[in-house]
Amino acid sequence: MEAKQITVFGGSGFLGRHAVRALAKAGWRIKVATRHPNQGFFLRPLGQV
Repeated sequence: MEAKQITVFGGSGFLGRHAVRALAKAGWRIKVATRHPNQGFFLRPLGQV
């Protein structure tokens, strides 16, 4: 079964980072769009982000 894919805008913000973590745990394949890429380094360990 192929993983569902989603794009999260603002994924490095307070609410976005919690949404991204929940989606990753649920098996989603995630793309994160952010204005501040240097604030999104915490996303890398989550896998297919």
